[in-house]
Amino acid sequence: MAATLAIGTGAAVSHRTAAGLWAMLPSGPAASPREVDVSVVRSSHPIHRGIRLHQSTSLLRSEVRHLGRIPVTSPVRTIVDIAATSAGRDLERILAEAQASRLVSGAELGAQIERSRSRPGIPRLRALLAASGGPRLTRSEAEERLLALIDEAGLARPLTNSTTCGLEVDFVWPGHGVAVEVDGFAFHSSRDAFERDRERTQILSAAGYQVVRVSWRQIVETPAPTIARLASVLGRAATPPRESLGRDRRGTSLGR
Repeated sequence: MAATLAIGTGAAVSHRTAAGLWAMLPSGPAASPREVDVSVVRSSHPIHRGIRLHQSTSLLRSEVRHLGRIPVTSPVRTIVDIAATSAGRDLERILAEAQASRLVSGAELGAQIERSRSRPGIPRLRALLAASGGPRLTRSEAEERLLALIDEAGLARPLTNSTTCGLEVDFVWPGHGVAVEVDGFAFHSSRDAFERDRERTQILSAAGYQVVRVSWRQIVETPAPTIARLASVLGRAATPPRESLGRDRRGTSLGR
């Protein structure tokens, strides 16, 4: 609020700061930048410490919402703004989070892209939306790192946090009949957690999936052999499991 008041009439929190307010960013330092992003339509402006000012050629009233009393660019306008300065997985995560949280719809994105078609980053945004399965959403740092390894190795991209056999599974390749469960920082040491993991594996195996469990330590300390083993499993697998025939879909819930 202080940043928008300092800039004056028509100013709105925007870009990554707006994404943080809309909860489209992962938690951590990136979600709480030292500078506040503010957009305004103006040819000249005062310089304020702690404010990163973005001069826009247009900022429609429909593109500004209020969180509390703070003027903030709408989720769809925020995504288009970020597309001009972010690339690759960063933009994909923000877009996936916005869609999973139902902050934006396909129709809203399409209309905003059309209005902003001459802006930088729009081709990148179009490509993400057109990609098979759409932008991928992960729920942990371990999953994020493993997805990066999969991309670097050039392997087929899995569905992420997909509802499969009534379970939300970390990574699934329906056409290969392979499912990957990722163990994050926390070690599943309790008896209940142990039993739940085994039950999940049994359900997926009964449906025809080959289940691969990958730990945080394997992802961080031995990434090359870990991704090589996964590539080998995918290379051998060929028959889609029964459950994948028409029932797989991307999951959007936060938990399992």
